[in-house]
Amino acid sequence: MVANITSGDNVKGMVAYNTKKVENGEASVLMLNNINDGTQAGIQKMIQYQNNLNPNVKNRNFHVSLNFHKNDLTFLNEKRLKEIAEQYMNEMGYGDQPYAVFQHFDASHPHVHIVSSRIGMDGRKIKDSMERRRSKRITDSIERSYGLIIANDQSTMPGVKDLKKEVLEYVEKGKGDLRNIIDQSLYVAMSKLPLNEKELKQFLNSYNIDFYYDENLHGLTYYLFKEAVKENGEKVKQQAGKSLKASETTKKMLHSDLQAFFERNKNQKSKHLKNVRGTVFSIFNPLQNRNMVVSLNDLTVSLSKKGIGLNVLRAKSGDRKNNIIGVSFTDRKTGFRYTGEEVKLKWTKLSPFVTDDRSDVEAKRAKENTYNPIAHDPAKFEMMTEIEKIMKLHSDRTPNDHQEDLRKKKKKKRML
Repeated sequence: MVANITSGDNVKGMVAYNTKKVENGEASVLMLNNINDGTQAGIQKMIQYQNNLNPNVKNRNFHVSLNFHKNDLTFLNEKRLKEIAEQYMNEMGYGDQPYAVFQHFDASHPHVHIVSSRIGMDGRKIKDSMERRRSKRITDSIERSYGLIIANDQSTMPGVKDLKKEVLEYVEKGKGDLRNIIDQSLYVAMSKLPLNEKELKQFLNSYNIDFYYDENLHGLTYYLFKEAVKENGEKVKQQAGKSLKASETTKKMLHSDLQAFFERNKNQKSKHLKNVRGTVFSIFNPLQNRNMVVSLNDLTVSLSKKGIGLNVLRAKSGDRKNNIIGVSFTDRKTGFRYTGEEVKLKWTKLSPFVTDDRSDVEAKRAKENTYNPIAHDPAKFEMMTEIEKIMKLHSDRTPNDHQEDLRKKKKKKRML
């Protein structure tokens, strides 16, 4: 969660920036505090009145945007956004001020804009010393209490251009900013939406970063490591340099905060499983019903057009080296990955209808067996993938049709 605060004296311009977006369908008025009229004129009048209580102060406008991670889009409904905006304004000292909250829809990440006045009812300027530092503490606290995904503005935090290179420099030469390295690694790791400590460790370990939890002290500690080999050939981790407590990181995500974060991810993943499964089967059912074979590339493209990423797992060794041994599906809207078992479509069930055109061995078979309906209407089918052609000839099914099929099958079994 990132807060960007600006000031000024042009009340009309500040308010109009947001109301114009409302008129264009790019924003909505989320809530009003001590303002009765939600029109541009009404909001502008109340803030201008407040500003006029002390004309000697410069930059009397208060305009802040609260920006969240894009993967929190489905979690942050209107109710939660209102709660967060209200909590932020209260803790910043603007709880009694007239202010308007606008929810914007003009970017891929969820965000709100809040407009208000820096002049209180007593005519004094609301305290703004160390404003950005106080704002950062508040946003970090809100991020933890709601289990939000860490969102950082790279302009407010030292960046690490090449995390692996920075880690290597620290591990081998002791050079670099440990806190910044840990901050950046956690930022990237959280964006992967881990569901438990094991998944978080797997990602951090790929960067030679690990952590441990001291149950007696209830403390979480991060450290960098290098691999060493014992005489018996066993690989072990050796801590390199100093360690860093969770409370010393920028986000200060403690062990309890991590558990809340994992739980939220589990709930969100479970919530979207039904839609992902329906979308995948809206592609698969026409193939199964018509007993058609398509190329892996066409399957990937068709799923991608419906917002689903197809991930292929290949054998790394043995007689089946480079052969596909499993699949998983990524919901591009939420970022969650689902195994074939979770979607109820394992590779063993999918493989009879797909040829691996990315493998030299299967290339010829893919060309020979892929269904080609161009003869029906060459102009109409020319730009379609094979699956789209099959689905067009088959029906105009939607992702929900798979769920309807299941209901009909259950009803038929009960009748029997």
